[in-house]
Amino acid sequence: MIYDLGMTHDTRVMDEYWKRVARLVLRPRSMTLKAAQVVIDAAMFGIGCVEGAVREEQQQRINKGEEL
Repeated sequence: MIYDLGMTHDTRVMDEYWKRVARLVLRPRSMTLKAAQVVIDAAMFGIGCVEGAVREEQQQRINKGEEL
């Protein structure tokens, strides 16, 4: 997402960011620009990514003996 891009001023990072976004927008994936940006934000910067938080919560539940 555009507002997330202010976190870095390194042009090499931004060049790589837009290359990755372009790969997702072009065929065969044909993602929308917004969807591609969300994916790359999560992959490159961890923005919007809750996988680790969800995994940690599930592990805590397993440790307590709860079913998932």
